[in-house]
Amino acid sequence: MNTAYAATFRTAHLQTTLESGTEFERKRGMARSESSPIKIILGSSSMARKEILAEMGYEFTVVTAEIDEKSIRKDKPEDLVMALAEAKAEAIRSRLQSAGQLNPTTLLITADTGLFEVISYC
Repeated sequence: MNTAYAATFRTAHLQTTLESGTEFERKRGMARSESSPIKIILGSSSMARKEILAEMGYEFTVVTAEIDEKSIRKDKPEDLVMALAEAKAEAIRSRLQSAGQLNPTTLLITADTGLFEVISYC
């Protein structure tokens, strides 16, 4: 996958993810307003992911997972990146929940890159 195509794919996938968050709000009866917009948390310190979100005009907070990635092993690369993205999401979700910072309008986006890229969100 060439770099331009990969960036376009990631941007389109992320846009779909964010639109799904808006759809989630609508289905749950949450009106978007200045007082209760979706809070986006990027669970990654990747400059590329930060740039994609910023270029799309989204405001977000960066929170890193602080997990031991070397302890997670899978036979298939696609299983590994999925497991890593999910482990990052769980670690951040747990930390935010403990701090009382996770609510129904929080969109947490985590990812991992290997041979495949997986974006996990909650």
